[in-house]
Amino acid sequence: MLANTEPNKFIFLDKNDVLLFLKDTYTVDIYKQLLLENIQAKLSTKISNNYYVKDIFKGISINGTFLMCGNILWNSSEDGIKCQLLKVGSKGWQSGYLKMRCSVKIVPSENLKGHDRLQSDLILEFYSDEIQEPESPLDDLRQIILSENKP
Repeated sequence: MLANTEPNKFIFLDKNDVLLFLKDTYTVDIYKQLLLENIQAKLSTKISNNYYVKDIFKGISINGTFLMCGNILWNSSEDGIKCQLLKVGSKGWQSGYLKMRCSVKIVPSENLKGHDRLQSDLILEFYSDEIQEPESPLDDLRQIILSENKP
């Protein structure tokens, strides 16, 4: 389990930040696109004639009562995936873990023979292994006072 996953402890990712997984690097924007394409491809996999994986998740039927599904929520494991992050404007790589939260909505086709559409929203969260020292607005004042008090 991650040591640094308390709420609001993740590092916000910009679409131009770079992620490094072993030897492969991606901008956050490209990585998100690849994840969404992969998720949508898996849900759109044909199982049999006119029946797709996404059809399994449309709803639940119990004794003839059908309960329609609104959204499919998909979260990565608690451990996330080990990677490194290079923030735009930073001085170097930070090691940590990447976690994913994805929401997929199956939008029914307007005609009976059409295919349902998938609307996806993906959130990536990076948790650093490094202890983040909070910046204090008083740090600048302390530096000024220390420099003025030097002989």
